[in-house]
Amino acid sequence: MRIVIRLLLIGVFLIALVRAGLFLGNAWFTVGNPLDVYHLEAQMVHLAWRVQHDRVMYPEWHNDPHVMNVFGPLYFLLVGGIGRLLDSDLDGLYRIGRLISLGSALLASLIVGVASGSRGGKGAGIFAGLLTLGAAPLYGFGVMVRADLMADTLGIAGFLLAVGRASRWRYALGAFLLVAAIFTKQTMGLYLIAAVLAAMGTGRMRWGLTLAATAGAVTLAIIAAVTLTVEPLFARELFGAAETPILLTDWQRTLSRLWQLGPELPILALVGVVLWTVPRGLPERSLAVLAGVVLTGAIVLAMKSGSDLNYFLGLRLVAAMAGGAVWGWAVSLVRNPGPIRPGTAVLSIVGLVGLGASLLPSLDHSYAQYQSAQSIHGYFSTVGRPVLAQFRQIFELAEDPDIRLLTESGMVAAHQGDRAAFVDPWLFRILVETGKIEPAAIRERLESREYNYIITTKDLYDETDPYDTYGFGLPPELAEAARRNYTFAGVSAGLFLYVPRRSGEPSERE
Repeated sequence: MRIVIRLLLIGVFLIALVRAGLFLGNAWFTVGNPLDVYHLEAQMVHLAWRVQHDRVMYPEWHNDPHVMNVFGPLYFLLVGGIGRLLDSDLDGLYRIGRLISLGSALLASLIVGVASGSRGGKGAGIFAGLLTLGAAPLYGFGVMVRADLMADTLGIAGFLLAVGRASRWRYALGAFLLVAAIFTKQTMGLYLIAAVLAAMGTGRMRWGLTLAATAGAVTLAIIAAVTLTVEPLFARELFGAAETPILLTDWQRTLSRLWQLGPELPILALVGVVLWTVPRGLPERSLAVLAGVVLTGAIVLAMKSGSDLNYFLGLRLVAAMAGGAVWGWAVSLVRNPGPIRPGTAVLSIVGLVGLGASLLPSLDHSYAQYQSAQSIHGYFSTVGRPVLAQFRQIFELAEDPDIRLLTESGMVAAHQGDRAAFVDPWLFRILVETGKIEPAAIRERLESREYNYIITTKDLYDETDPYDTYGFGLPPELAEAARRNYTFAGVSAGLFLYVPRRSGEPSERE
C-alpha cells in the first residue's frame, strides 16, 4: 500500500509541476505581447496612465467623456507611479502592469508554500506552491494589467498574519494588509470577513471584534479623507460596480467554465473544510473558515453581469493550501512506521487518484494556453510584423490631437488619452442600455459628422452576425447613427474604418 501511495504522490506532484511550468512558459511569451492579452486590458492601462499624468482617478462618467473607474486605487497608483518614474509610454505601462500581476501571483505562491510547509512539511509546501500556478483563473488574468492578483496576494497575506500566532506586530501588519487589499479591489473585503470570523470562531472573540472595528474605522477614514481632499467622487465610485446588473446567464456560464477547466478548485476547497474541521484531522479551523468564505463569496460575486473566472483567483490559493494538507496527510501515512489501516489506505489512494483526475482538465487547459501564447509570440515576431505596423499607424492616428475619432477598441481609445469618449466598451454599452448614461454629445457628433474616423472591432454592416448584438460594440442607437452618417473606408489590422458620408452616398455598405 505504501508503494502505491508513493507512486500516486509522485504522479500528482508531476502534474502540478508540469502545469506550473506551462503557466510560467505562457507568462514568458505573454509579458511582451504588443497588444491586449485579455478583454478590456486597455481600460486598466488607461487608469494607470491617468495616475502617471496627474489626471483625476475617479472622473465624472455620466457626462462626456464617459470614463468610469470602479476599482480601488492602489494597483493603479503603483503601476502609474512606476511609469512616471521611468517616463514610460503606453507599451511600458502594459509591461509594468503585467509584471506586477505576475509578481503578485508568484509572491502568493511563496506565501501559500510557506504557510502549507509550516503545517504539513516541506513537501506539502512545495506541492501547495506549485498548485497555485496553472489554475484556470490565472489564464487571461495572471499576466494582465489588472488589480485582482495584487489584491488577492495582499488579502491572503493579511489573513494568515491576522489569524496566526499571537503577536502585536503580526496582528497590526495583518490588519494593514487586509485594508490595503480592500483598497486594491473592494471585493477583497472577503479576506477581512474571513479573518474576523476565524478569530471569533477560534476563541479570540476580543481580537476578532477589535480587527473588525479597527479595519472598518481605518477604511472609512481613508475613504472620507480622500473624498474630501483629492478625489471628490472616490466614495461613490468605490461602489460603482453596483451599477452593473446581475445576470444569471453569465453566472451560469462562469460556473460552468470553472467546472470544466478547474474542477479541483471547488473540490479541494471543500476537502480542505473537512480536513481543517474534523477533530481527528488537521486542527486548522481558521483555514476552514477562509475556505468557506472565499468559496461562497466567489460564487455569489460571480453573479454580476460580465463575470469571469477572475472571481475565483482567491479560491486557487485556498485550494492549493488544501492540496498541501492532503499531501501532508498522505506523506504522514507513508512515513508512519506502524501498519496502515485498510480503510485509511483505500481512502488515501482514492483521494490521491481523485486529486490527480481533478487536475487533468486544468493541465490540458494550461497546455492549450501555452501553445496559444507561443503561437501569438511567434506570429508577431515574424509574419505578423506588418499587422503590428498597421496597429502602430492606427495608434498614431488616435494620438493626433487634430484628429477627432470615435472607437470602441479599448487599445485605440487608450492612445487618445483625455480625448477618449470611453475606454471600456462593454461597461459603456451596459450603462447606456440601462439608462445610466445618456450619450447625447456622442450622438450629436455622429449626426453632424464631426468625427474624422470611426474605428470598430466588428463590421457595422455585418448581416450574418449583426453588430447590434455585439457586447463590446457601440450601443445600438450610436451604431445606427454611425451607419447613417459614415461610410466604410477599409480594414486595417483587423479593425474596421469609417469616414463621414458625402451627400448622395448610399446608406448601405457597398
